[in-house]
Amino acid sequence: MKHETLKEQIECVSEWADAVFADAGEILPMWHAIDADGTNHIIPALMPDKDAMAAALRAFCKEKNAVRLMFITEAWTCATDDQKVAEQAMAWMRAGKTLESFPGRIEVLMFSCEDETGTLNAHRRIIRGEGKPTLGPLEWFPANSTLEGRFTNMLGGTKCTKH
Repeated sequence: MKHETLKEQIECVSEWADAVFADAGEILPMWHAIDADGTNHIIPALMPDKDAMAAALRAFCKEKNAVRLMFITEAWTCATDDQKVAEQAMAWMRAGKTLESFPGRIEVLMFSCEDETGTLNAHRRIIRGEGKPTLGPLEWFPANSTLEGRFTNMLGGTKCTKH
């Protein structure tokens, strides 16, 4: 199925995630690439070395002439509107620490989708309690937000789109 917008693609994958979480209780990192011919490619995280995986993925996207790429992964984040807390989280990471140990962090399923129009990012909180984990509602990142990391801007785009 072709999704006209990045938002539609994220919403569709978010629905799929509900079923996977209900069954497996987790989602392993993966990418969904669409090439210029409309062919879909699902790419699992095959390499334990994240830098090598990022380089291989960039080469794959270039070779296949990928026009859209979505990254789906479980992650730790600091979701806050408090600028002071956000700056503390950035300093924490610059000091070589992961957000997994940051006070006030949350666990999420992250969706990052990019094409020639820009990037769009969203997440769903992972709710752990009795039984298998579930997912909270889809939360969109502000249009002026940016994500940094080895798996961002894989197609060379830099701007974040509105949803």
